[in-house]
Amino acid sequence: MSDPTAPTILLVDDEPSIRQLLSYRLKREGFDVVIAENGRDAVRLLEAGGIDLLVSDIRMPDMSGVEVLRAAKQLDPDILGIMITAYASKETSVEALRLGASNYVEKGGPEFPAAVVEVVRKALEQRELRKERRQLQQENLLLKRTLGTVHQFSNI
Repeated sequence: MSDPTAPTILLVDDEPSIRQLLSYRLKREGFDVVIAENGRDAVRLLEAGGIDLLVSDIRMPDMSGVEVLRAAKQLDPDILGIMITAYASKETSVEALRLGASNYVEKGGPEFPAAVVEVVRKALEQRELRKERRQLQQENLLLKRTLGTVHQFSNI
């Protein structure tokens, strides 16, 4: 049974072994994981809503991870995106970061799954801090308005 408060991660990769490995690791860390094996399926899942974070391969046959991230940002500007790739290039990483990816991780090596989990954790922590900051700003504004109304000259 999954935790209803756990963040939902959409994992998109055309390689079954990567999907299986990352899904296992992320679920073990307490995240809900939804899987898509290509970009088109990912966009359909994003359109359905309920996704907190996108982890996507950059190179896929039907559409790139950058295109998936672009579609995700159009649907939900606050969604977090993390790109994974075996073909790191400066151009794709810059494009992904420009579109709002919070990070990217190179595939390969025994540290790859742990690196993805760590990047996911940090991204979700940053998201939570931004959310709390926005809430505090709204509460602060409301308090200022309330105090301004209560302490008007006409109330003396």
